[in-house]
Amino acid sequence: MKIAIVTETFLPSTDGIVTRLTKAIDYFIREGHEVLVIAPDLVYTIYKGAKVIGINRSLSFLLDTVNGGFLLVKCTMN
Repeated sequence: MKIAIVTETFLPSTDGIVTRLTKAIDYFIREGHEVLVIAPDLVYTIYKGAKVIGINRSLSFLLDTVNGGFLLVKCTMN
């Protein structure tokens, strides 16, 4: 299965949200799923096999379904 996770916080932060996300990603990867993480643009581009797309918090973006068959996601962050 292809899984896209959109989050407002990710590594290198170490709060509870990030801890839960990384555990979930670890599980999904271990089970053979393809994972895409869309998060604030920090330092990671990949996490244990999951692709990480960093975005600027003021950016509106559209993830095109043609690229890899992921779900269409539209998000505006203020």
